[in-house]
Parts: sequence; structure tokens; C-alpha cells
Amino acid sequence: MEDKINSRLFQNKPVEVIEEECRLNLVKSIVDAACSMIVSGVIPKSALGELRAFTRKSALNFIPGQEELYDMIYDSRLKRYAEQFRMRDQKDSPDSNL
Repeated sequence: MEDKINSRLFQNKPVEVIEEECRLNLVKSIVDAACSMIVSGVIPKSALGELRAFTRKSALNFIPGQEELYDMIYDSRLKRYAEQFRMRDQKDSPDSNL
């Protein structure tokens, strides 16, 4: 039974491929968590830069040497979320009509 489960999960992939998939899933989870914090408003606007930097550093621990790829895919996503969050926050603030 256990062999059937393992063969379905890993589909006889080489260990290196499985490890890479696990690392990428961890990076996705880290970025998803940061995006959730931005959208929920838990993180103040003043700390968004720190959150992006911390997320980048944490993610690159799992994908060393992939800085350009991270910036292109994940950091651009965080930046877009931060901009959308700021726009929503500014529209909802009472001072936005001044």
C-alpha cells in the first residue's frame, strides 16, 4: 500500500527533481503568506518594504543563485500587491477626498 502511495506522489522521479519541487513549493508558500499579509492589512504600509526584503531573503535560502528569477516572478507579485493595497487604503481613508 505504501509503495502505491509513494509511486503516485513521486511518479518515479529522481530525488533531485523531488527536492527541487519541494524547494519551489516552499518558496511559493513563503510568497503566498506575504501576499496574504499585504492583502489582509495586517502589515502597515511603512513595513511593506521590510516584508518584501524578508520574504526575498527567506525564499532565496531555498533557491540560491536564482535572484533574477525570484525578482521577476515573486518580487514583482509582492510589489503589485503592495501597490494595490496602498491604492485601496488611500481610497478608503477619510483624507482621500481632500
